Amino acid sequence: MPQVTYRHTNGVRVTLVQQPQASRASALWRVAAGSLHEPTAWPGLAHLLEHLLFRGSRRYSGEQQLMHWAPARGGRVNATTRLSDTAAFVEMPAGLLAPAVARLTDLITAPLLQPEAVAQEAAIIDAEYRLLQRDAPGRIEAALLHALSRGDGPLARFRIGSLAAFGADPVRLRAALVAFHQRHYHAGNLHLWLQGPQPLSTLAALADRAAAAVAPARSRTPIRPRAVPGSGLTLRLPKDAPMLVLSFVLPAAARRALRPLALALADPRPGSLLASLRARGLADGITLQSEPLDDRRHWLRVQFTLAQAGSDLATLEALFFRWCRQLAAGDRTLWQRLAQRSAAQLAALTPLEALRAAALGWPAPRYAAWRPLLAALRPARATRLWVSDEAGGEPLICQGLPLRLAPWPVTAHRRTGGGRFLLFPPAARPAEPVLPHARALLAHRPQPGLPQLILRPQCAAGLSDEQGLIWQRRLAPLAADLAIGGDLLSLTAEQGVWTLRITAPAARLPAALAAAITLLRAEDPPADGEALRQARRALRQADRTIAVRRLLIRLPQAMRAAWPRPQLAWQATLGGGDTPLRTRLTQYLSAFPRPLVAAAAPPPPPAGRRFQLTAQDDQHALLLFIPLPADRAACLRAGVSDLQPHFYQQLRIVRQLGYVAQCQWHACADAEGALLLLQSPHTEPAGLRRAVADFLRAEADRSPTAQALLSRLAVAWCGEIVGRDGG
Repeated sequence: MPQVTYRHTNGVRVTLVQQPQASRASALWRVAAGSLHEPTAWPGLAHLLEHLLFRGSRRYSGEQQLMHWAPARGGRVNATTRLSDTAAFVEMPAGLLAPAVARLTDLITAPLLQPEAVAQEAAIIDAEYRLLQRDAPGRIEAALLHALSRGDGPLARFRIGSLAAFGADPVRLRAALVAFHQRHYHAGNLHLWLQGPQPLSTLAALADRAAAAVAPARSRTPIRPRAVPGSGLTLRLPKDAPMLVLSFVLPAAARRALRPLALALADPRPGSLLASLRARGLADGITLQSEPLDDRRHWLRVQFTLAQAGSDLATLEALFFRWCRQLAAGDRTLWQRLAQRSAAQLAALTPLEALRAAALGWPAPRYAAWRPLLAALRPARATRLWVSDEAGGEPLICQGLPLRLAPWPVTAHRRTGGGRFLLFPPAARPAEPVLPHARALLAHRPQPGLPQLILRPQCAAGLSDEQGLIWQRRLAPLAADLAIGGDLLSLTAEQGVWTLRITAPAARLPAALAAAITLLRAEDPPADGEALRQARRALRQADRTIAVRRLLIRLPQAMRAAWPRPQLAWQATLGGGDTPLRTRLTQYLSAFPRPLVAAAAPPPPPAGRRFQLTAQDDQHALLLFIPLPADRAACLRAGVSDLQPHFYQQLRIVRQLGYVAQCQWHACADAEGALLLLQSPHTEPAGLRRAVADFLRAEADRSPTAQALLSRLAVAWCGEIVGRDGG
């Protein structure tokens, strides 16, 4: 993709990325100021300002402000505050990029910061803070930063924000917000990213207009938070997955090698680090997280999900660092394989995801970053955290969050044997076996591009989440091999329905299908048991996330469970390819472990039901999913998008019902329709449901979609959580 970076005459940095074939475009403003830049007297000020950016700006307010304007036109808007930066971004149909950039720029450069909005968003952040007190990832991060900072300095202080931190004087709070904006939101601190199908010259003209609106550059005082690696702690988290987290402080340029590192860590094939840890019963999975610590340093976390609380931490750590040393000794060919696969990953991202990866996450890899990254992954530079419900520790408050911390357990170094790992080897192409004589049903749909085979249950109840995760685990090594060679095999729960997809040239697709069927039919009790353990662990973790997210996770499960009896039959569809390819695939499909039936439209989902979850905190929540007729989907979908900003404005801003107020189009378990989500610290589900009905009645005169939703409200799928203070 053509890309160019330059500085505007007033100091704003600009990066332009052209995606000639894209139908959507995106924009992102990054501000080199985050929660570590806040005045000590105002913890949470950067977070509060990020919220207020979307509450109106000088040129755009009401329905013309970005938060209302973009969703009504098929766009997505979001923002994030991190340790050392803040970002606001939007994705739109490509033809609307210019007005979207104008609105995004205005909210960055000229937020209104109206007193009423300041008070409302402060209350919202206070609700977020109460939620985060029970949030496992937030407490893990707090414990790591406490260890890294040795409990002192900016990394150790409270940053989330709360009503107590913001104080009782709204005039002083607004003045602090204005001062923070003036100090940090200027040309010397801002970077604009634009990505779309427009020519680079068009993107440059658009960027230059936006940059010209930014305040002139001011002097900057770079932050250098104290970070002392090499320490360790234990964190007690009851009922959560046991983990070992190793964190490292890296040179900022090393993030250019993080995507290849993540690929190598996630490789599940025999001989890899992950496969070795699984075979020894030490860990089930490895994930990588990172963010800037300041403008020179990056903070990396390698998180191992332990197979059990008593896993041998010393042996696990020794294996990891031995793997790192072997990786550092690898030749340029290994890097080229990792970089090639990284580029394929980036090419598959949506425009907004690709832009966020380049601006905030893991951009396109550079070999120059590989050696500095691996040089930093040494035992002496690691900060360790053991997370377990068996850990001891005294209760204390870290960064506003309740933690139970204890010293790192003293463990003797273990010898791990002299074997070598297989470091991201080339793809092993599956051989095509002898064709069976039987044939299965396979629909064929002509289409351009590579052939794609899709297998999915006849209805949403065809595969449970537990069985889906078992199958996913069996297929993982094959999927990794195929991906390295540029082919795709995935088994994922798409909108609540487990779906198998294989995309490959006609010469390779039959062998890939045959290999996949062989793996699906081959039981592997240890690996299957591990997949079951992961499924149950994921369910327990889901029960500790925020209320509306818990309801969203449970919705497809509730809909699948409502089918009167299990539907085991699947259907297969080939997109593209020719008749000889279809014939060969029908023969291999005769061995598929589920019966195949003729492809047809899925049957209507069961009538809506109500499900309730047990509260984990004082938050009440309501989910309403209203399936709508397929023959009216196009017009109703547009109508739901039109309702979204009004729903947000009325229920979150005007009525101040709570933390979440979303109205959007949603697909789940073979049904499509409107999804309405509300979360409140003070209004129970019955009251939230009345608020939804009142909103739809008020909108019915102007919106046929609101009329349609109101008429079907009584038969909607309804999920509820009554917070602890609701009885």
